[in-house]
Amino acid sequence: MGGLTLIASEVVLWIARFVIEPARKILCAEKAMVRIALLLIALIPALTLAAPIDFKYDPDVRRPVEKPPKITDPFLIENGKRDGVKLLESGLQVEILSDGYGRMPKFTDTVIIDYQGWLTTGLVFDSSYKRGRPGTFQVAGLVPGFSEGLQHIRMGGKARLYIPSYLGYGKKGSGETIPPDSTLVFEIEVLDVIE
Repeated sequence: MGGLTLIASEVVLWIARFVIEPARKILCAEKAMVRIALLLIALIPALTLAAPIDFKYDPDVRRPVEKPPKITDPFLIENGKRDGVKLLESGLQVEILSDGYGRMPKFTDTVIIDYQGWLTTGLVFDSSYKRGRPGTFQVAGLVPGFSEGLQHIRMGGKARLYIPSYLGYGKKGSGETIPPDSTLVFEIEVLDVIE
Protein backbone atom coordinates (compact mmCIF):
# COMPACT_ATOMS: atom_id res chain seq x y z
CA MET A 1 0.00 0.00 0.00
CA GLY A 2 2.93 2.28 0.58
CA GLY A 3 3.64 2.33 -3.14
CA LEU A 4 0.09 3.37 -3.99
CA THR A 5 0.18 6.15 -1.42
CA LEU A 6 3.43 7.40 -2.90
CA ILE A 7 1.96 7.35 -6.42
CA ALA A 8 -1.24 9.05 -5.20
CA SER A 9 0.74 11.76 -3.45
CA GLU A 10 2.86 12.23 -6.60
CA VAL A 11 -0.32 12.58 -8.68
CA VAL A 12 -1.73 15.09 -6.18
CA LEU A 13 1.51 17.11 -6.33
CA TRP A 14 1.54 16.92 -10.12
CA ILE A 15 -2.11 18.12 -10.27
CA ALA A 16 -1.32 20.90 -7.81
CA ARG A 17 1.77 22.01 -9.73
CA PHE A 18 0.50 21.73 -13.33
CA VAL A 19 -3.29 22.14 -13.06
CA ILE A 20 -4.35 24.00 -9.91
CA GLU A 21 -1.53 26.60 -9.80
CA PRO A 22 -1.94 27.69 -13.49
CA ALA A 23 -5.72 27.77 -13.02
CA ARG A 24 -5.31 29.98 -9.94
CA LYS A 25 -3.04 32.35 -11.91
CA ILE A 26 -5.59 32.53 -14.74
CA LEU A 27 -8.39 33.29 -12.28
CA CYS A 28 -6.28 36.01 -10.66
CA ALA A 29 -5.56 37.51 -14.09
CA GLU A 30 -9.27 37.42 -14.94
CA LYS A 31 -10.09 39.14 -11.65
CA ALA A 32 -7.49 41.80 -12.41
CA MET A 33 -8.97 42.37 -15.89
CA VAL A 34 -12.46 42.65 -14.42
CA ARG A 35 -11.19 45.22 -11.90
CA ILE A 36 -9.50 47.25 -14.65
CA ALA A 37 -12.64 47.15 -16.80
CA LEU A 38 -14.81 48.31 -13.88
CA LEU A 39 -12.38 51.12 -13.12
CA LEU A 40 -12.46 52.31 -16.75
CA ILE A 41 -16.26 52.15 -16.82
CA ALA A 42 -16.36 54.24 -13.64
CA LEU A 43 -13.97 56.83 -15.12
CA ILE A 44 -15.93 57.44 -18.35
CA PRO A 45 -18.66 59.62 -16.77
CA ALA A 46 -16.08 61.58 -14.80
CA LEU A 47 -14.02 62.27 -17.93
CA THR A 48 -17.14 63.22 -19.88
CA LEU A 49 -18.27 65.69 -17.23
CA ALA A 50 -14.81 67.25 -17.09
CA ALA A 51 -14.71 67.98 -20.85
CA PRO A 52 -15.80 71.56 -21.60
CA ILE A 53 -18.55 71.83 -24.20
CA ASP A 54 -18.67 75.20 -25.91
CA PHE A 55 -20.96 74.51 -28.84
CA LYS A 56 -24.67 73.98 -29.28
CA TYR A 57 -26.40 71.40 -31.41
CA ASP A 58 -28.79 72.68 -34.07
CA PRO A 59 -31.29 69.86 -34.74
CA ASP A 60 -32.41 71.44 -38.04
CA VAL A 61 -28.91 71.25 -39.48
CA ARG A 62 -27.73 68.30 -37.35
CA ARG A 63 -24.20 69.48 -36.83
CA PRO A 64 -22.46 71.40 -34.04
CA VAL A 65 -22.76 75.14 -34.58
CA GLU A 66 -20.44 77.54 -32.82
CA LYS A 67 -21.58 81.09 -32.27
CA PRO A 68 -21.08 82.66 -35.70
CA PRO A 69 -18.51 85.41 -36.01
CA LYS A 70 -19.68 88.92 -36.77
CA ILE A 71 -20.17 89.50 -40.50
CA THR A 72 -17.61 92.04 -41.71
CA ASP A 73 -17.77 91.43 -45.47
CA PRO A 74 -19.30 94.61 -47.01
CA PHE A 75 -20.98 92.50 -49.72
CA LEU A 76 -22.82 90.36 -47.14
CA ILE A 77 -23.72 93.38 -44.98
CA GLU A 78 -25.39 95.17 -47.90
CA ASN A 79 -26.87 92.00 -49.40
CA GLY A 80 -28.53 91.10 -46.09
CA LYS A 81 -30.53 94.36 -46.25
CA ARG A 82 -32.21 93.47 -49.55
CA ASP A 83 -35.88 92.45 -49.62
CA GLY A 84 -36.36 88.71 -49.92
CA VAL A 85 -32.98 87.81 -48.40
CA LYS A 86 -33.41 85.83 -45.19
CA LEU A 87 -30.54 85.93 -42.68
CA LEU A 88 -30.19 82.67 -40.74
CA GLU A 89 -28.71 82.45 -37.24
CA SER A 90 -25.50 80.92 -38.62
CA GLY A 91 -24.89 83.98 -40.84
CA LEU A 92 -25.99 82.22 -44.03
CA GLN A 93 -28.22 84.31 -46.30
CA VAL A 94 -30.96 82.58 -48.33
CA GLU A 95 -32.96 84.16 -51.14
CA ILE A 96 -35.81 81.96 -52.43
CA LEU A 97 -36.28 82.58 -56.16
CA SER A 98 -39.10 80.03 -56.66
CA ASP A 99 -40.89 78.10 -53.91
CA GLY A 100 -41.02 74.57 -55.28
CA TYR A 101 -43.63 71.95 -54.45
CA GLY A 102 -41.98 69.10 -52.56
CA ARG A 103 -40.35 68.51 -49.25
CA MET A 104 -37.11 70.09 -48.11
CA PRO A 105 -33.99 67.91 -47.98
CA LYS A 106 -32.75 66.71 -44.61
CA PHE A 107 -29.13 66.50 -43.53
CA THR A 108 -29.13 62.73 -44.17
CA ASP A 109 -30.66 62.93 -47.68
CA THR A 110 -29.10 62.88 -51.12
CA VAL A 111 -30.07 65.59 -53.59
CA ILE A 112 -29.97 66.00 -57.34
CA ILE A 113 -29.42 69.66 -58.15
CA ASP A 114 -28.55 72.08 -60.88
CA TYR A 115 -26.30 74.80 -59.52
CA GLN A 116 -23.76 77.47 -60.26
CA GLY A 117 -21.27 78.90 -57.77
CA TRP A 118 -19.35 82.13 -58.06
CA LEU A 119 -17.29 84.55 -56.01
CA THR A 120 -18.47 88.07 -55.21
CA THR A 121 -16.07 89.20 -57.96
CA GLY A 122 -18.33 87.41 -60.46
CA LEU A 123 -15.85 84.60 -61.19
CA VAL A 124 -17.79 81.34 -61.73
CA PHE A 125 -15.89 78.48 -60.09
CA ASP A 126 -18.36 75.60 -60.55
CA SER A 127 -21.45 74.99 -62.66
CA SER A 128 -23.56 71.93 -63.40
CA TYR A 129 -25.07 73.93 -66.26
CA LYS A 130 -21.67 74.21 -67.97
CA ARG A 131 -21.15 70.46 -67.56
CA GLY A 132 -24.58 69.81 -69.06
CA ARG A 133 -25.81 67.54 -66.26
CA PRO A 134 -27.05 67.99 -62.69
CA GLY A 135 -24.96 67.04 -59.68
CA THR A 136 -25.85 64.38 -57.11
CA PHE A 137 -24.65 65.03 -53.56
CA GLN A 138 -25.17 63.86 -50.01
CA VAL A 139 -26.32 66.91 -48.07
CA ALA A 140 -24.05 65.99 -45.15
CA GLY A 141 -20.97 65.89 -47.39
CA LEU A 142 -21.05 69.51 -48.54
CA VAL A 143 -19.50 72.66 -47.06
CA PRO A 144 -21.59 73.74 -44.05
CA GLY A 145 -23.26 76.75 -45.70
CA PHE A 146 -24.27 74.80 -48.80
CA SER A 147 -25.57 71.93 -46.65
CA GLU A 148 -27.55 74.25 -44.39
CA GLY A 149 -28.94 76.23 -47.31
CA LEU A 150 -30.16 73.14 -49.16
CA GLN A 151 -32.32 72.32 -46.15
CA HIS A 152 -34.29 75.53 -46.82
CA ILE A 153 -35.12 74.84 -50.48
CA ARG A 154 -38.10 72.68 -51.42
CA MET A 155 -37.84 70.09 -54.17
CA GLY A 156 -38.60 71.90 -57.42
CA GLY A 157 -37.57 75.18 -55.82
CA LYS A 158 -34.75 77.52 -56.71
CA ALA A 159 -32.73 79.72 -54.37
CA ARG A 160 -29.60 81.75 -54.10
CA LEU A 161 -27.28 81.17 -51.13
CA TYR A 162 -24.82 83.77 -49.87
CA ILE A 163 -22.27 81.85 -47.83
CA PRO A 164 -19.84 83.61 -45.47
CA SER A 165 -16.31 82.25 -45.72
CA TYR A 166 -16.47 80.51 -42.32
CA LEU A 167 -19.38 78.39 -43.67
CA GLY A 168 -17.55 77.80 -46.96
CA TYR A 169 -13.88 77.04 -47.44
CA GLY A 170 -12.69 79.37 -44.67
CA LYS A 171 -9.10 80.46 -44.29
CA LYS A 172 -7.78 77.67 -46.53
CA GLY A 173 -9.79 78.42 -49.65
CA SER A 174 -10.02 75.71 -52.30
CA GLY A 175 -7.38 75.20 -54.94
CA GLU A 176 -6.39 78.19 -57.03
CA THR A 177 -9.97 79.19 -57.85
CA ILE A 178 -11.35 80.03 -54.39
CA PRO A 179 -9.01 82.25 -52.34
CA PRO A 180 -8.94 82.12 -48.53
CA ASP A 181 -11.76 83.96 -46.72
CA SER A 182 -14.00 84.08 -49.81
CA THR A 183 -17.73 84.67 -49.65
CA LEU A 184 -19.48 82.20 -51.96
CA VAL A 185 -22.69 82.69 -53.94
CA PHE A 186 -24.65 79.71 -55.24
CA GLU A 187 -27.80 79.54 -57.30
CA ILE A 188 -29.38 76.13 -56.71
CA GLU A 189 -32.37 74.33 -58.18
CA VAL A 190 -33.39 71.19 -56.26
CA LEU A 191 -34.49 68.63 -58.85
CA ASP A 192 -34.96 65.63 -56.56
CA VAL A 193 -34.57 64.59 -52.92
CA ILE A 194 -33.65 60.99 -52.15
CA GLU A 195 -33.96 59.63 -48.59
